[in-house]
Amino acid sequence: MVSSNSFSKSTTKNASLKGWQEIGNAVDGVSVKYEVIKTVNSKEVLYGTGYVNRQVPERPSSDWFYLVYSDVPDDSSYRIKFTDLKTVAIIRF
Repeated sequence: MVSSNSFSKSTTKNASLKGWQEIGNAVDGVSVKYEVIKTVNSKEVLYGTGYVNRQVPERPSSDWFYLVYSDVPDDSSYRIKFTDLKTVAIIRF
């Protein structure tokens, strides 16, 4: 879960994301992609991508992961989309 307190924009067109992630039963390791997106004219526009490739347990904020995205225009309504790159889905028909 990413709260609005975890995502911030600066006046220099940089955006930052801080947080923690723990993925239970992560046998093959952890890899999560975090994307800054915004819907513009009914389409998702990508403004930045970052990766965290380790477990980051919830601890004091100095131990959290920290990602910085550059060239994010000043505005609001950005969202963080995250994708677990290590989970394998088994689909049966």
